[in-house]
Amino acid sequence: PFTFTNMSFKAKIIEGPEYYRLRRKILLIGFLPTAALLFTSLMYDTWRWIALPLSILLIIEIFVAKKLGVKFTSLIGNQNLVIEKEHIQIFSKKKLIHNYPISELDSIEVNTNFGMTHETQKELYGDIVKGQSVKHSIVLTYGDKKTNYYFEFDSYYMIEQLKKVVGHWKTKGVNVILSNTPE
Repeated sequence: PFTFTNMSFKAKIIEGPEYYRLRRKILLIGFLPTAALLFTSLMYDTWRWIALPLSILLIIEIFVAKKLGVKFTSLIGNQNLVIEKEHIQIFSKKKLIHNYPISELDSIEVNTNFGMTHETQKELYGDIVKGQSVKHSIVLTYGDKKTNYYFEFDSYYMIEQLKKVVGHWKTKGVNVILSNTPE
């Protein structure tokens, strides 16, 4: 039987550490009014006295979240990472800006924290309260240069595609370093 295995991984590059700080702020802004509403709904008699201030707080929260959301989305997606069996490429608006042939790289370090962002309540709590975001990255070493690219997984399909490409590299003898650091 003929089986076709596509070994291509594509992701939007996170273009600055501010992305993680903004994501945390957006989560906090969304969490606090929701928690306040939940708490007051449990206290039915008090609800009438708190309804107006909470409504104002929710309107402010929506406005602030919208402003932060615009800034947040500007920090991801301007560049795309394309990882294939023989090369790693960086595109900006469909224009190739970097091409790294696998054969010319000294090493490739892949963060193996494979999983969707905020997949569990523990991860969500860690990000909101402690500010410890799980970061997915790939580090390319060539000569005395190191280039680091951060990205997010959008689907489990993306995770499997990256695993396939990394597995292929390992079987071909590419110097692949698997790290499990939260960054």
